[in-house]
Amino acid sequence: MPIRVTVDTSALPTTWLTGIDRGKFEFAVISVTSEETIGTSFVIHLAPLEEVQKHTSYGVGPYGVGPYGGTIDKDCIRRALQIITNGAFTDPDQVVGLSPGQLRQRRDAEIICVHVGKKRDILVTSDEKGFIRDERRDRFETEFKTLIMTPTEFVAEFRS
Repeated sequence: MPIRVTVDTSALPTTWLTGIDRGKFEFAVISVTSEETIGTSFVIHLAPLEEVQKHTSYGVGPYGVGPYGGTIDKDCIRRALQIITNGAFTDPDQVVGLSPGQLRQRRDAEIICVHVGKKRDILVTSDEKGFIRDERRDRFETEFKTLIMTPTEFVAEFRS
């Protein structure tokens, strides 16, 4: 069974995958990160990667990016926001009127929750502030039973 790797948009483009035996892995990008790439040059780098889509509630996110309907795992969002914000912002229902920083934190929470909800193994990210610093990586890995690595760490671990 392949190792299921989620690539955060902060780790794009995936030129760091050179020398990695891709046969061992299933790489994907989550649709919440695709929303961040609309109109940017990163869109072309998503083509060889599977896209794991999250359900988008009506009124949240651009139309047509992911399937509408369903519900988010509010408990997961709350727990992820607790880690990301050190408890400063944890309301999973708050989606409007957020500051740019809170919007980024909300997207980070959605990324980790879709990653975990789809039972993926490793999240590769360059977003050290959101996922690694201040013991966040340890807390995420313990709380959500997943691995978080930077591209450099992933390559050091898995380069043939």
